[in-house]
Amino acid sequence: MKNYTTKELNKAIENLRHLPPALPLLVFRKLYGRDETLSIFNSSKKDDVSFIRLISSYIADDFPEISDQFSALLDEMYSFEYPYPHSKIEEIFSLSDSDIDYLILSPELMVQYKFAEDLGSKSIELLAKKILSEIKSDTILDLCSGQGMFLASCYVDGVASKLVGQEINYTTYSESVLRLKALGADISNISHGDVLKNPFWEESGENLPKFDRIYSDFPWGLRAGFYEYFLENYLNKNSFDDYSVHKVRELDEQNFKILKRMFAAEEGKFTSTTTLDWFFIMQMVLLLSLNGKAIGIIPDGITYRHIDKKYREQLINGKMVEAVIKLPSALKPNTKMTSVVLVLSHNNETVTMVDASNFGKAERGKTILNDDDIEQIFNLYKSNHDSEIAISVDAQTMSSYDFSFDPDKYLYDITDEISYPVKLKAATLDIYRGAQFSTKGSLEDNFTGYSLLTIKDIEDGIVNKNLSHLNEDIGQQYSSFSLKDNDVVITARGNNIKSGIYKFSKRTKVVPSGNLLIIRADTKKLNPHYLTLFLNSKTGQQLLKSIHTGGVIFSINKSQLENLTISLPPLEIQNSIANTFLLKQADLIVAKNKVANLESELQNLYEALMEEEI
Repeated sequence: MKNYTTKELNKAIENLRHLPPALPLLVFRKLYGRDETLSIFNSSKKDDVSFIRLISSYIADDFPEISDQFSALLDEMYSFEYPYPHSKIEEIFSLSDSDIDYLILSPELMVQYKFAEDLGSKSIELLAKKILSEIKSDTILDLCSGQGMFLASCYVDGVASKLVGQEINYTTYSESVLRLKALGADISNISHGDVLKNPFWEESGENLPKFDRIYSDFPWGLRAGFYEYFLENYLNKNSFDDYSVHKVRELDEQNFKILKRMFAAEEGKFTSTTTLDWFFIMQMVLLLSLNGKAIGIIPDGITYRHIDKKYREQLINGKMVEAVIKLPSALKPNTKMTSVVLVLSHNNETVTMVDASNFGKAERGKTILNDDDIEQIFNLYKSNHDSEIAISVDAQTMSSYDFSFDPDKYLYDITDEISYPVKLKAATLDIYRGAQFSTKGSLEDNFTGYSLLTIKDIEDGIVNKNLSHLNEDIGQQYSSFSLKDNDVVITARGNNIKSGIYKFSKRTKVVPSGNLLIIRADTKKLNPHYLTLFLNSKTGQQLLKSIHTGGVIFSINKSQLENLTISLPPLEIQNSIANTFLLKQADLIVAKNKVANLESELQNLYEALMEEEI
């Protein structure tokens, strides 16, 4: 849709930023046109109660199908402590049709909206719409349809004429109904209800409907504890044959087999801590037609966690996964988490893995994808050729990686290219996690004989000697974690991966924090300085990236590090490389000290020169 920038629109946007949500007014204006709306407004008494009653009566008479939702949103609009200025209402009613359309489709402009989607969400929806547009159909289903923005966009752009959606939150559902009605869409298939407990198709009494195009940006991380009734009645059955899939047994055979393997009772009971992400995905599998395509916006956590392996495995073995697209972090509102586009369809022999995490532009703590970004990501998804950030993998390959849906596992694992490949655990005496305790109240200003090593104390492959003093009682309690000479320390959790080597001090015992992993090399096999250089190298960083989990904040556990493949040439070669590394490292330290001295001189140069002149 065209981005209108009229003077009147800009003024309205500025007003709306500081006023209660005005969607009912925008919809009323759209439905009745400018002239008639202004006439109705001017004929009303200029008090809130009379005005609300008047426009509500018009909607009830002319558009009874949205009367309840209109009244509910209007009441909420006037529930704010401050009144809605009638002069501002007149300004809204005076806007052109194109400006009204722009506002109806842009809830992020009105910051008072509690659940407003933002430009990051729009980026995801534009990509999803582009992918789903490949399937020719006049219908599109949105599970957890929210404010109806995705459906509205599909309707306005001619992607779909028949819209089907379900939303649990009554306010956002009401907004979607009003928004779609104002745009001229048929709202008869937009329903209010719980996608899991009371799916829209359950009460129809018909066979399970099938859809060629499905989209779902469902709420992440809900726990099954909120759905005890759902669990008791549908999931924890003695056998899967008793599981009626919301009372509808007539599933197509392929979908049924996949779901049976994914959710069979013999694979373990669902508990109150079970994440419901996979149940939303299950609904898409249930409703997807044989030639259709579904898109789920999923959190990156379920793409790699071991506990979710069985669900990923069954989707892969069922040939249901067409593509996984890892998007940048901070795209969705109110979270820094990484969004992943899961593309489902039938009969996929391979899965296209795309790492699009470095696309987009950061703006005020959020990430925005522009049209060029979306086009490039779409082309990577469609391409039949592997590249640095896109690759096709088969089920056998994925089985070696816990059936991970994380593109990093397949794009950045260069194990096959490593010379002298050896698992790290074969060349070490021990690998352990640092001590995990709260630093609050654990540090001292004065020397205690114990020091704390944290991530910030590692730089240029060296562990800083100027460490924080650790409380003596805490130090004694965690003294078993103390470092030894030539221990290699690597970040286990954080924003970037760095390694350093510790040089023993008789003066203090150093306790590493829980965000660090310690590698104690078997020096008969592995030179610690060589290992530090390898881990910090481009090759080492790529290998570490292939094993870590997480998005903005990555994580590496002991088991992953133990099974990391490193290059372990003969010890004489390692020693030669390590000696060169130490010489270069010494040169770097000298150069940094020189830069620090020069910076200090420059900072004090004026005073020094003036003193000479005087």
